[in-house]
Formats: sequence, structure tokens, C-alpha cells
Amino acid sequence: MRKNKLNSKNNTPKSKLKLLLKKIFYICSVLFLLSIIGITSTVIYETISNWKFQKLPYYLLTFLSSICLIAITALIALALKHKKLFFICLISIPIILITTITINKVNQQKHVLGHSCFDPTLHSISDKPIIYLYPTEKTKITVTVGNPQNLTHTYPKYETGWTVTAEPNGNLTDPKTNKHYYALYWEGKNTIEPNLKEGFVVKGKDTIPFLEEKLAQLGLNEREANEFIIYWLPKLESSPYNFIRFQTLEEQNQNMPLEVTPQPDTLIRVMMEFKNLVTPIIVTEQVLPPTPKRTGFTLVEWGGTDVTDTILK
Repeated sequence: MRKNKLNSKNNTPKSKLKLLLKKIFYICSVLFLLSIIGITSTVIYETISNWKFQKLPYYLLTFLSSICLIAITALIALALKHKKLFFICLISIPIILITTITINKVNQQKHVLGHSCFDPTLHSISDKPIIYLYPTEKTKITVTVGNPQNLTHTYPKYETGWTVTAEPNGNLTDPKTNKHYYALYWEGKNTIEPNLKEGFVVKGKDTIPFLEEKLAQLGLNEREANEFIIYWLPKLESSPYNFIRFQTLEEQNQNMPLEVTPQPDTLIRVMMEFKNLVTPIIVTEQVLPPTPKRTGFTLVEWGGTDVTDTILK
């Protein structure tokens, strides 16, 4: 009789609910421990390998899911009057939130602002700089670079320099091979520390109007700007946001100086630094120089470099 009473007592809706809560409680307790392990692993991984949070913000999901699990565990612990675990959960939530915010802010300073984070032993690539030559009349022109050891790819092949016959419309002819070119191409290591304190933050979908405006201001004509945009558009438009900055002439001359004979009357060099972003950042807007006037023999060069992977420390 007593046994039947106990069974009937255990079969009441209240007792069934209590048993269910206990099962959920044990499951959440295990998940709670796993979440703590996950958070610890994330922090260790960030410390060791400098995970690029701006491009891979999955750590946020880790922290948020952990907080949700802890909150559920706390509620069940409260329902079962498990005071110790309840208070442990309450204490864990602000600790995890503070840790999340702190790591995110530190990471933004490291990987976005770039304060003293440039590793000179590792270089980004000055990607696809091409040089146009526009003399006032058909002229034999020699172009050499000041740091040939940093060149990685060239076309026509760079030996001790390029010597071509240039026409006013920009057509180039190699006098040795009689081959025709429309520009000189080089690619090389970029040894200049990126300046990520000033520039522009542009939505990927706004890339075209932004570049059309800025390239015209920097002195490129429509054909040159068209080629620039066609090359860089896939790398910029596919990102939600981009940090964009244009190197100064002094920076470009330091990284890869050009020696041209005869000397050009007008020199226009455009080198874009960019960094893909998931979310926008705040930077001081870069002040661009006045638009140059193209007079006499004009040399125009444009290129770009992805500065994301140079920010390592």
C-alpha cells in the first residue's frame, strides 16, 4: 500500500516536472562546463595565434551562446533551489561579458588602428602597380627602380631597368624586341609601415562612386581610373566595409623610388592601402593633395596593397 502511494506521488504532474527540470539541469550543467572550456580555449587561441577577429567574428557567437547557457542553468538552479550553482552562474555572466568587451577592444587596437603593430620582417605586396608614360613627342625613355631587390614580378622583365620608346598616346615599344605594351608592370614587397590612423571607411557597395571621385582628385584620367577600378573592385565590393588610404608621394618614393630619363614634367603616383572590415571603424578622414595638372611629359602609376596581414602583434 505504501509502495503504491509513493508511486502515485511520483506520477503527479508536479513530480514529473521536477524530474524533467533535473534532467535539463544536469544537461545545462555539462554544457555550462563545456562553455567555460570553450571560452578558455578561445582566449588561449587568440593569445597564441592573434586570430583576426575583424574578419572572423565567430568568437562573439562563442561568448553569447555561453552566456545563454549560463542564464538557462541559473534559472533552473533557481527553480530547484540550488543556491551555490545559481550564484556561480550570476558571477560568471559579468566576467564573461567583461572579458568579451576587453578582448574585442584590444583586438581592434591591434588589428584596426595598428598602433606599433607592424612587423618589418613580414611584408605586404604592392599589387599590380603599372606605369604609363605620356611624352609630348615620340621619345626613348628609361625607367629604373631604387629597390630592385624587392621586386617579385615584372612585365616586361626587369633586368637593369626598362628602356622603351614611348608615344604621346601612351603606346610603348621595346626597341630590342619590337614588342608593344601599353604600360610597365611591377609587383614587389611593401616595406612601408601602414598608417591606419587616417583614411576612409567605405561600404563595399559604395566602392565605385568613392573610387571614381578620389582617383579623379588624385589625377588619374578616365581610362586609368577605369583600369584601376576593374582590378580592385572584386576585392573591395565583396567586403561589407573597407578601410582605404592612399599613400603619400613621399611614402611611395621611400618604398620604391623611380628614376626616369628624361625626367617627367608631371609625376602622378597612386598607391592605395586597404583593409577589409566586417564592421565600420572610426578614423580621421585623410586629406588628399590638390589635383595635379598634367603638363609636358607625364608619368602616371597606380597600384594597391592589402595591409590586413601586416598587422600582427
